[in-house]
Amino acid sequence: MERPNSEQAPWNALAAVHPDSVLGYTVGMRRRELLALPIVAAALPQAEAAPPLPRPLPNYKYSLPDGTKLDLAKFRGKVCAIEVLNTTCPHCQKASMILQSVYAKYGSKGFQPVGIAVNDPTGMVINPYIKQYGLTYPVAFTTLETAHNLLQKSFTELMYVPNLLFVDKAGMIQSYYPAGDKFYDDEENNVIREVEKMLGLPITRPLGGASKPDGASKSGAAPKKAPAKKGAS
Repeated sequence: MERPNSEQAPWNALAAVHPDSVLGYTVGMRRRELLALPIVAAALPQAEAAPPLPRPLPNYKYSLPDGTKLDLAKFRGKVCAIEVLNTTCPHCQKASMILQSVYAKYGSKGFQPVGIAVNDPTGMVINPYIKQYGLTYPVAFTTLETAHNLLQKSFTELMYVPNLLFVDKAGMIQSYYPAGDKFYDDEENNVIREVEKMLGLPITRPLGGASKPDGASKSGAAPKKAPAKKGAS
């Protein structure tokens, strides 16, 4: 198992959601290490509930590989999907490719994806990541602390990836799906549903495995019941 430095050690203690993608560290745990996890987990602070949705998108600027800053406020008037990612995480790579596919179809209708990497403080791996996965949308990078603030989670909580935020045209976060959510069980269909719903387009995909968005008071719209047949008793 690749070990983080001492400052990062607390956030590498658990790998229960995506075992290969906690803070950019590959976690190939041996059986004895897995057996030790409940003891470590018991000593960690309890996860705090996310603030309710919808909520305003925090006004942060993120670094781009060319040295400029990305201000998400420039995308007001569009529906945004923000992926908080780790460039070495297979689950994040899959999410990025899905967002690119959806962007190709719905970008002209007002959809804008954005990637924010948390494992690269210099931005050196961002351009290779963009090139490898054929991404045509911006991928920025930021500190772990800023990522926690974006997700409005305590810095004492573990950072699992990917995390997906869906932001409406007014800059309000309407839904948030943390790593390990059932949303990712049928990820492509669920992303398309979310985008179509927020753009006000007809829903073309069946309801997948998405759970209630984290912190939300309501889940998405329930599928309509089929009308009763005439003459049925």
